[in-house]
Amino acid sequence: MELKQLSFFKRTAELEHMSRAAEELLVSQPYLSKTISDLEGELGAPLFDHKGRNIVLNYCGKAFYAHVVNIFNELEDAKKEVQNISLSQQSTIRVATNIGQFMPSLLGIVTSGEEGISIHQRSAPRRDIIHMLRNAEVDFVLCSPPLEEDVEFETLPLRYERAAIIYPEGHWLEGCAEIDMSALGEETFISVAKGYGAREPFDAAFAVCGVPAKMVIETTDTTSVFEYVKRGLGISAVPLTTVLRDPCFQKRYTLLTHNIGGEIALSWRRRQFMGAAGRRFIQCTTAYFDSLETENAELIRALAADGENDV
Repeated sequence: MELKQLSFFKRTAELEHMSRAAEELLVSQPYLSKTISDLEGELGAPLFDHKGRNIVLNYCGKAFYAHVVNIFNELEDAKKEVQNISLSQQSTIRVATNIGQFMPSLLGIVTSGEEGISIHQRSAPRRDIIHMLRNAEVDFVLCSPPLEEDVEFETLPLRYERAAIIYPEGHWLEGCAEIDMSALGEETFISVAKGYGAREPFDAAFAVCGVPAKMVIETTDTTSVFEYVKRGLGISAVPLTTVLRDPCFQKRYTLLTHNIGGEIALSWRRRQFMGAAGRRFIQCTTAYFDSLETENAELIRALAADGENDV
């Protein structure tokens, strides 16, 4: 059994299409078919079922694919370990997240005073970042809700982040410290798309109230929500931490009586190689989210005191 055979099988299994796989692998379709056939002969079992002109993984194929993915993940980890030893002063951290609002502050801390650390950050919905981590396309995932469904992931809970409602200037919510979700049934909302941030608990809370949310804009750019609200296009439920650090909305938000929010956690593959940069990323991420509770409380007190002075 050769690595090339496994590589050809892996891509064919992912596409479930022989001609497309052959095209991507830059080989002829007959050659790819023979390679897969030889592999099946060595295993003593077919890996695909034929349905008309299409192919689909069968039970044997799915089981074998899971092992093949692990093999390539192990090879990727071995490659990283060798590179880490050779280039101990230069490291790259690949991160995927569905809560991009927190990344500028966090990555600033990770890279502060550390020469040679390079960070590649990707934003994607939850289902996609699960795939990225599982296939070693990224090293870490910062996600809400946490990735707890895969035993191959190590998941470190970081914080429960409460959501706050931000609104444009002159909105009727001004001066309202807390509001029931049911009172917002006629409002138009700016929201992150499904799979991002606290969208899941937000939708669930509206469902409990029996009031469907009126979404006027849904975006995958989690940072653009604030700009849409500033322009008066609607209101939005966003992380309280980011609200307290935005001068425009520090005094223009209200909390929800339902305490809507989401758990945030950091995940990585259990068996992946963890170099110095990776260990630093975990340490800095943990310290950053640990500090938010105290910092948020101080900001709330300062804003309250400032408000009293304005009276």
